[in-house]
Amino acid sequence: MTQTLPNTVSRYVVRDPETFRQEPTIVGTRVMVRDIVELWRSGTAPEKISSRLFNLVSAAQVFDAIGFYLDNQLEIDEYIEWYRSRPPLNVPAGLRLNPLREGVTRAIEDARMLQDDASEWVEAS
Repeated sequence: MTQTLPNTVSRYVVRDPETFRQEPTIVGTRVMVRDIVELWRSGTAPEKISSRLFNLVSAAQVFDAIGFYLDNQLEIDEYIEWYRSRPPLNVPAGLRLNPLREGVTRAIEDARMLQDDASEWVEAS
């Protein structure tokens, strides 16, 4: 018997109260249903979506999200449009979910700090 989590709306889709706007999300991930839908509507085959999302979701989760979308098109389309109308918040899934993002951001910040330290040292000499 499959155990479902509170706020689960399908086998893999959940409305997590901790998620901004309680947007439908794939359970246990930061992948939004809209992320999957946008890839699917852009022509990415459902079987390829998992790899485009860094294998954070399984094929079963992708198909469940598409099924959820087909049953709730108006709601998901509203989320898509809401984010598209707010560019600072509309971060593509490929950037937002990239597991290397935090490491790259940290490396850039470290490099900037080193550069700042080096320029202060040159000015002080």
